[in-house]
Amino acid sequence: MLLLAAVPDDRVQRLRSAEPDRYAFVPVSGWAGVIEIIRRQPIEMVVADPLLSGQPRTHEIERLRVLFPSLPLLVYTTLSPDTAGVLLELGRIGIRRAVFARFDDSPAALRLALRDELEQTASRKVIQAIVGL
Repeated sequence: MLLLAAVPDDRVQRLRSAEPDRYAFVPVSGWAGVIEIIRRQPIEMVVADPLLSGQPRTHEIERLRVLFPSLPLLVYTTLSPDTAGVLLELGRIGIRRAVFARFDDSPAALRLALRDELEQTASRKVIQAIVGL
């Protein structure tokens, strides 16, 4: 599975340690070109940090949600007073899960968060419904 990692380099390495045989990551260091990458490659999920640009922002993540509503999106950020308001805004647009660096980003926790978020996609729910018939 190919996942886009719009997070700092140290977190890309943590993500890679979660389940290296299952996930491959396309790391990006900024928001420029992210939409083109998603359009050109079979990205199955985005892992994003609202602090990627250096300041807490929701605009880029909101734009991804609008342009690609069925693409799973997991927030992977730091827990700080600066991120509290951003996380509330992201919750209003449907982002329901966040992983916090240095608190709940062990390889096992990351593996679980990635799997859980991927399981929530519309296509996976349809497949699960069909299999359950």
